[in-house]
Parts: sequence; C-alpha cells; structure tokens
Amino acid sequence: VKDAELEYWHGKWLEMIRMAYKYIEKKPDRFIQLPWVFFNTENSNGFKRLWSWVQKDSRRRLIQKGDNTLYRCQSKYESNLKKSPSKRRPIGEVREECRRAIARFDRKELNELWKEFLRRQDLYRAKKWYDKNLEAPGSRKIPALTMYKTCIEFLSYHGQEIQDKFNRFVSNKTKP
Repeated sequence: VKDAELEYWHGKWLEMIRMAYKYIEKKPDRFIQLPWVFFNTENSNGFKRLWSWVQKDSRRRLIQKGDNTLYRCQSKYESNLKKSPSKRRPIGEVREECRRAIARFDRKELNELWKEFLRRQDLYRAKKWYDKNLEAPGSRKIPALTMYKTCIEFLSYHGQEIQDKFNRFVSNKTKP
C-alpha cells in the first residue's frame, strides 16, 4: 500500500475488524481462525473474505442514504409549501436543490420517484387552485376558462397524462 493511501486502507481494515467482531458478538459460539491464520493474505476464508462484506455493506448503506435523501426532499418540499407565502422559499429553488441532492446517487429509480412525487404534488395544487377559484366571491373570481388554461399550462411540464387527469377532475366538477 502506498503511503498516500495508508490512512484510507487503515480505516477500511479497522472497519473489517469491527465487522468480524460484530459477526462473533451475535453468536459467541462461532468459530474464528487464529490471528496468524485469519490475517494471512493467502487465506481466502479469513480477513481477505471480509472485503466482500465491506463492499456489500457499503452498497446497502448507499442505497439507504439515497432513500433517506428522497424522503427528506419530499418532506422539505411539502413543509415549504405549507409555509405562508412570505416565509416560503421559491418552489423552483427547492425543487432544484432536491433534484441535485437526489441526482448525486445516480439511481434512476430515485429520480423517477422524485418526478412522480412532483407530478402528484402539482396535480394536487392545480386541483386546489381550481376549487378555490370556484368558491371565490364574484369579484375575486378568475374566469373559468382562464383558470383552466393556467392550470393546464402549469401541468404541461409533466406531460399529457397529468393534464388528462386534471381534465377528468374538471369535467367531474362541471357535471350537474
């Protein structure tokens, strides 16, 4: 091992020893080889084998971290929307911040879950705006066609499927 990498590998070896300790701690009657056999680099069933454990554990932690980031971003986005307009951060800013945080994990399914979350949130907001406008007093009411076009334009970012869902919502509202 090169001198520059010594600290990194020392940390990895300590992590591997901790994993072996946890393995034995769970069931004390488990067998572990004598130290000079266990740490021998030629022994494929000793310390050398722990490296695959470390790699699996790292992948599992990374996946968990990505899932936690997605959950935190969803919570951050929702809590930002619940704040009064004067205290709220710009929605686009929060979206971009969360998109970057999720993109760091380079997992397609996380990105898709985030986009689906935004589609649901935006559809909910458009329905809420439309309902609020229908209930508004006459002087504050926006013409229905203008409100409809505004909502459709707002949802156009997400594609035709979301617009169709909104259209079904509107058609159910206008039925006698």
